Amino acid sequence: MAGEGAFEVLEIRAAGAYGTVCAARRRDDPLGRVVAVKVLRGQLSGSPQVLMRTRDEARLLSKLNHPNIVRVEELRGMRRRPVMIMEWVEGVSIRELLDEQRGPLPPQALLEVGRRSARALGDAYDGRASNGQTLRIVHRDIKPGNLLVSIHGEVKVVDFGLARGEFLEREATTVSTIIGSHGYMAPERFHGAQESPAVDVYGLGLTLIEGMTGRVPVLPRLEASHDEALDKHLEHLETADLSEVDGRALRRLMRSLCAWDPAERPTIDQLIAGIEAFQEQAGLPRDLMDFAAAFVTPVFEGRNTCDPHDHPVWHEVSFLEDPESLDALSADLGSTPAPGLALTADRRVRRFLAEPGWAERRRELKWLLAFNPDWTPEPFVEVLHRANTPRWQFWRKPVSVLELAMALDALKHRPTPVVLELVAQFRDHEDPEIAEAASSLISRAEAGA
Repeated sequence: MAGEGAFEVLEIRAAGAYGTVCAARRRDDPLGRVVAVKVLRGQLSGSPQVLMRTRDEARLLSKLNHPNIVRVEELRGMRRRPVMIMEWVEGVSIRELLDEQRGPLPPQALLEVGRRSARALGDAYDGRASNGQTLRIVHRDIKPGNLLVSIHGEVKVVDFGLARGEFLEREATTVSTIIGSHGYMAPERFHGAQESPAVDVYGLGLTLIEGMTGRVPVLPRLEASHDEALDKHLEHLETADLSEVDGRALRRLMRSLCAWDPAERPTIDQLIAGIEAFQEQAGLPRDLMDFAAAFVTPVFEGRNTCDPHDHPVWHEVSFLEDPESLDALSADLGSTPAPGLALTADRRVRRFLAEPGWAERRRELKWLLAFNPDWTPEPFVEVLHRANTPRWQFWRKPVSVLELAMALDALKHRPTPVVLELVAQFRDHEDPEIAEAASSLISRAEAGA
């Protein structure tokens, strides 16, 4: 339309220290879709490091075309300001839900939010971009404000502005200052330890605990007092709708996510398996539609909105509606195509092995291995390890005889020394089929078959 800018700003959704997010409609879009537009604060646009981090966030998100991660469509330059155009989510954050509820949210819904968020974080770390790059992305700022639930029951992880990754196009360098939301940062981050997915597990654990208690957890950074404070906080966990046994199991699961020592926390895959095992044990649904209808939609529709032109930070985004901004909309900062996230062969196998009843789908497993020839023994070795799981490792789902037999059958094609050493312990298994499968695998390897 003549005389109008590149965007029609509909709502200013959030304003923070680094930028402003608004809902807008792009004038040149014939479909009239609503998008989210993230604009860096004007006073920061002169900082090379901040600009590099903004570009890194866009590049990173462009590699993560994932159902549980907010999608970035492109990064553009307008008036020498970076403008990130993203998927618009009709929903609210866990932070907004807690502020509205002024108390705990249903644990069954939060567990499903945690499960889907963990899948997104796991895929971001272990996955590969479509060009084959290993991403190794750690979010580093998981908190209630960065997990969204839509009115349709979708879950989205947002704000990767502080994320660390190993993609080749990264510009910003690691800085010595500690960045993130201090109340949700894992203790090791304050001591300069190498950052791993364990920091996201910790942040997710604190987020779930806050949601289930309605209280902000304040945990000491010192090992001597950390776990004691965590246990006291877990006493407030809302378990009224669960049995006494399930309530105790839920507290143990939450405690493990926030262990002071990162080595004592479950991995992201173990976390997903632990939540799924608990959901099955407690008979909890994985659908969030009822939760969205009862909690999310009322908050989203009742949010306090005003004319964006009257908003206190309108000056930060007003140039989006400037008539001259159409000419200024350019690819100066680089357009970011959004290829799908290509999973590694092992992650595809792990995802299959996490599905209920996988051991009964022999033909599907054979096809999966045939079409992903780069698979390693590791996913099936994990199955063997779980077959001898100590009781205290409650997050590991028990292995059935059929699953164990299927793992041994697959491993006969990858009889590495580590596999043979592990399989030897099953030669005397009480189930004759398992004992025979283990002996056959070892004999096959020794014969050089």
